[in-house]
Amino acid sequence: MSPLVVRPESPQDGPRIERLLDESFGKDRQNRGVYALRAPQRHIRSLAYVGVDTTGQIQGTLRFWPLQIDEQQADQEGDPAAVLLGPIAIAQAHQGKGYAAILINRGLSDAAALGYGLCFLVTDTPQVYRRYAFTNAQGRFSLPVDLGPKKSFLLMELKRGALSLWPTGAALGAAA
Repeated sequence: MSPLVVRPESPQDGPRIERLLDESFGKDRQNRGVYALRAPQRHIRSLAYVGVDTTGQIQGTLRFWPLQIDEQQADQEGDPAAVLLGPIAIAQAHQGKGYAAILINRGLSDAAALGYGLCFLVTDTPQVYRRYAFTNAQGRFSLPVDLGPKKSFLLMELKRGALSLWPTGAALGAAA
């Protein structure tokens, strides 16, 4: 059994999640360009998780956000088009134990099961996400903001063929 148990996020988890995100990304994190892809919508509740340790304490969090492509929120078959993975944060004392992988695998599996076709990610450590089949999305989709020179914009297909539904240069934005 894993030392981390993944469970759905609950409203009571909010304050601990916010502290964990502040510890991981800084209190100014909401000023970063990626937050333009998260606003004005709330994260997807059915794709929001916390990882708790054997004492029941939250040691990690992962959320997904709805995205629209070229102002469409569903692909041609009516499935939701895309999600944005992140933020993902693991308490500093538990980093390097595989907790992030546990949360990411659960989230990607559930997003695919819910019918999402594409998953996007903004990161400064793209090499970490290659193992999940994320590839470069830069130039393939256009963004409403500049992410800065240190950020990588990645994507992966959750549904085979989903990428082929969108032309190069399709506009990606926060779901309305």
